[in-house]
This record gives sequence, structure tokens and C-alpha cells, in this order.
Amino acid sequence: PCPSYCLVKPRNGLRDFPTFVVNILTIYGNILVYFKLPDWVKDWDKSLKEKDDDPSDVIALKRFLSGDEEYKKRCFKVMPELVDGPLPVRLLAPKNREFQLEFEDFMATSYSQQPAAGDLCPVMCLTLDLVTSSTIRGLVAIFRRNMPRITVDFACIIDPNEN
Repeated sequence: PCPSYCLVKPRNGLRDFPTFVVNILTIYGNILVYFKLPDWVKDWDKSLKEKDDDPSDVIALKRFLSGDEEYKKRCFKVMPELVDGPLPVRLLAPKNREFQLEFEDFMATSYSQQPAAGDLCPVMCLTLDLVTSSTIRGLVAIFRRNMPRITVDFACIIDPNEN
């Protein structure tokens, strides 16, 4: 689950604005990525109702935030790209360098959220659990000594087409 300070006991102004948190559990520690949501996200109900004049990107975000967990899993995509690394890692990287991670194949995912309360804005958290995946643990074991020299960029995409 998302760390409690993201949801209930905020620090350093975390709940001063609507936030989407991606919590990546790894063998070596947690990686937390914070995305500031638009100011019109006031709650998880009324502010997410679609309006006739909403642009397509706003509609996609509203549907994602108000959707059930299965819908969110289908729409949220991560595209990693190997930027740099030792030769063996570069040789084993996918040829097209960018690909979509299929979460269900090798990592557990879960969503949690807290509503707005008083002066605290709403927050939603996606937890990606890489620790319980035998596939990920196997890759880490193979590349353990090279891990500090690997650089990967990630793009996070909400795809309403669910492809």
C-alpha cells in the first residue's frame, strides 16, 4: 500500500494540492513519484463528472480517476527506455527501446485513495510491487553489479483507448 504519510499524515505540503502518487516497491527501497493533478480535482465524485465542453484529455483523466481498479490497470501505461548502461544490458534491451509494461504479467498493482478533508486535498496512490515478482527478482540477480550504472527513463501515460 501507499505510505501512510501520502494518504493520512501529510508532510511538506503533500496534500496542499490534488496528487497522484506512484509508489514503486523495489528490492532496494521505495521509489515515489508525485504527479500534481489539476486544481479542478476537488474530490473523487462531483469534480470528475464529465461536461460537454471538456477537452478529450480532461475526459480521459476524469474517466481514469473515477474508474474502477480494473479500468485503471488497463489505461495506465508505463513506457521505459534504456538511456545508458553497460554493454551486456544494452544488448539485452528491447530493440525498439520503448515498450509498454504489462503490469499483470509480472508485478502486483493496487490503488488506494483518500478524499479531501478540511484543508487537505484528495490523493490517489498506485502501488507497483516489484518485490513479489520472481521475474523481476531474477533480472535483478543477473544485473545486480550493473544496477548503479543503468539509466532508464519512464513515461507514464493514461491511454483511454485501453489498447
